[in-house]
Amino acid sequence: MHTSYTLELSPEWDLQLDSAGNIQTCVNDYAVAQNVANSCRLFTNDAYFNVERGIPWFTVQLGKPIMASLTTTWLRKTAAETEGVAEVKQVTLDLDNYDPRVRDLRGEILFVTDAGAYVSIDL
Repeated sequence: MHTSYTLELSPEWDLQLDSAGNIQTCVNDYAVAQNVANSCRLFTNDAYFNVERGIPWFTVQLGKPIMASLTTTWLRKTAAETEGVAEVKQVTLDLDNYDPRVRDLRGEILFVTDAGAYVSIDL
């Protein structure tokens, strides 16, 4: 079985150091969850070595009224393509608290990892 492994990010999306001064890492379900969150925030052309990765936010959503079905579809597709994700169960957008002036969209993705764990991440 493959072990998911990645650099651990703080809630502010910065690298963290452990007590020895090394860059902290995370593994397994936590790493998969973090990778899903990263992938869903990634704009296409931003990943230097893989410019096709991510969501084409500039062309599909930015500068336009929120299109919930389109946004949900892209988030579901991106989460499902993340290594370690077996199935995406649900993508929920919090449209009740969405302010179009600020354009800070919140939501949740519920998925099952290859190891069988149910994981929920906030967007």
